[in-house]
Amino acid sequence: MFGVARARRRARASAGRLRAEWLTGDDQAAALLGAATYEDVVARWGPPDEDRERLSTPGRRTLVYRAQNNGQAHEVEIEITNGRVTEIERRVHRLAP
Repeated sequence: MFGVARARRRARASAGRLRAEWLTGDDQAAALLGAATYEDVVARWGPPDEDRERLSTPGRRTLVYRAQNNGQAHEVEIEITNGRVTEIERRVHRLAP
């Protein structure tokens, strides 16, 4: 039991580090605009922490990725309209000590 918990904890930590590195890169985010699809984003960074779909405007969804790194919380919202990435918004805030 403890081995499984330890393996999961390590996997989450390494995934968090990879996401945190990606969440801070503007060049990678700019390369996604207009070219990447939902499948491309999920294949590259894994399943999102949150997946929102708007019922008022069909064909529009938002993927939310979150990570923590060096006392900062990163959150990236990737807006997908008609199957393509149209907007990326990044938020960074400090965590309480």
